[in-house]
Amino acid sequence: MDEITPGPLDERVVGFLGRRVATVVVATVDDSGNPWTTPVNIIASISASTIRMALERRSTALANIEQHGRVMIAVLDEGNIAVGISGHATVVKPAMDSNPLMAMVEVRIDGVKDDTWPDVIVCQGIRTRPRHESLSLSLRDVFLELKSDAATS
Repeated sequence: MDEITPGPLDERVVGFLGRRVATVVVATVDDSGNPWTTPVNIIASISASTIRMALERRSTALANIEQHGRVMIAVLDEGNIAVGISGHATVVKPAMDSNPLMAMVEVRIDGVKDDTWPDVIVCQGIRTRPRHESLSLSLRDVFLELKSDAATS
């Protein structure tokens, strides 16, 4: 449970992150070594060893990634999905085509930590929704850009 084993992700996590419903918690570290967490709801598995996410260009999380490149991603959702994903993150697109206020970050997965518990089942994860319909369409376009084979071309 407290051990990080080499990736890749298992099929259930890849499938979950391949849908547009995921909200995860991403942890980074600042220049002083202080941990920072941020919820991320535009994230997609590209393969069992690569994840892409969209972050606001002015966010502390993005600044920390640009400076240090290390992330830990906590994924909790129904079906007893509870994993921590450790990886190296790189900004692959400083301004996304679908939303220039967002940057595309690609995470190369180094390892996965099983965070399930023997006596507790994760039956639901974090759920978010846009306040306005116009944002729903924009978020959909950003997600599709993350999933695109041409996303980093």
